Amino acid sequence: MAATTVQPEPLARSRDDYVIGWISALAIESAAATIMLDEEHDDLSIAEGDSNTYTLGKIGAHNVAMACINEAGGLPADTAARNLMKSFRNVRYILMVGIGGGIPSSKHQVRLGDVVVSEPNEGCPGVVQSDFGKWEADGFRITGSLNRPAEGLIRAMGVVKKQHLLRRSKIHNFVRHLQEDIGEEEIWQYQGRENDPVYREDPEPRKNRPCPECKSSAKHAPDPKIHYGTIASGNQVIKNQEQRDKLGGQIGACCVEMEAFGLMNNFPCLVIRGISDYADGQKDDRWQGYASLTAAAYAKELLTRLPSIDMESTPRMGRQMEQCQ
Repeated sequence: MAATTVQPEPLARSRDDYVIGWISALAIESAAATIMLDEEHDDLSIAEGDSNTYTLGKIGAHNVAMACINEAGGLPADTAARNLMKSFRNVRYILMVGIGGGIPSSKHQVRLGDVVVSEPNEGCPGVVQSDFGKWEADGFRITGSLNRPAEGLIRAMGVVKKQHLLRRSKIHNFVRHLQEDIGEEEIWQYQGRENDPVYREDPEPRKNRPCPECKSSAKHAPDPKIHYGTIASGNQVIKNQEQRDKLGGQIGACCVEMEAFGLMNNFPCLVIRGISDYADGQKDDRWQGYASLTAAAYAKELLTRLPSIDMESTPRMGRQMEQCQ
């Protein structure tokens, strides 16, 4: 009689197995993030004093703890990050992923559904607190400083850029080929050039490379462009074109939002925003689902390009915070 082979039971996960923190402000952003998981994990008990709710899972080689704060603002974002650190003490990197308002310009031809990533440049950490400084004759002078993203995230950003230049980006697949997971729900679909007041005035529509897997209806949906630059973050809602363009011209920002400054004050994180409106007072919710999806797709590609060996050599977020102070 043949011996029966007993398969060992998989080891139970603990909170210390999670090395990436992912924070979203809105339920629709959190839903888009969940769609991007390669696998979803069972819930774990959380630490005393942590009021966050989490979705746990894996992207690439990394276990990810996703928190949704369900409200806008820098203070709630900071509270959510601090709570996350109570429960998931082994986290190395934090991403802030969701929607934002685009600032179109000749330098950054931002259109609805595009993605803006906070990239440090020449003395700017990638995020500027737009209501914490002084407007002067020659522009906006920052009177406080925010943290840069962690170096590992900056390196991974460079790898993503290279893959895009080589036309090896996976974002197209992550956004376009998820129909079997999310169905045909209109909320996640590209909303059409006719519903983008800036894009419909462009002389020519954007052209995508051919994709044999795409349905005919998707061929007219342009892939999101990725813009690397400065994100203006503050407590005030920007909802007129003059104020928006002032931020774009004098700060060099290509996106506005309301949470990142609360994180960047204390946590060296990366901010990723899908453009859902133009911060001009004409805001509606039409583009929120698609923009949430494109931002989450970029974050997924970033994590798939982040090597595990880099993770192992990166201090825990608590230690990084000490180094930033």
